[in-house]
Amino acid sequence: MVRPDLVIFTKNSNKPLLVLEFKSEYTPSMFSQAYKYKKALNPYYYGEVYGTKNSVRVNIFDMQDQCIINDYIKFDNPYLNEDEVISIIKKLQQNSKSEDH
Repeated sequence: MVRPDLVIFTKNSNKPLLVLEFKSEYTPSMFSQAYKYKKALNPYYYGEVYGTKNSVRVNIFDMQDQCIINDYIKFDNPYLNEDEVISIIKKLQQNSKSEDH
């Protein structure tokens, strides 16, 4: 059974928008775990998120395994900056709509 750390769906779709694997720090197995989620759930996007000193690293891949987001989100006492997280999700939503047409 596949149990990703986070799955985000859009309003009118049974297909996941995004499937993520979270780790407190980088581990070599992260990508392989995220890739297993991709194979099992067929999301528009999949990726990995892991901690660094004052931020988290976000790597998100599309259905063709191309890295489309390779970014850092800074911590905002003590949580992630919500605006930056929402900005990434909105970019993915816009891209997934264009891929459906």
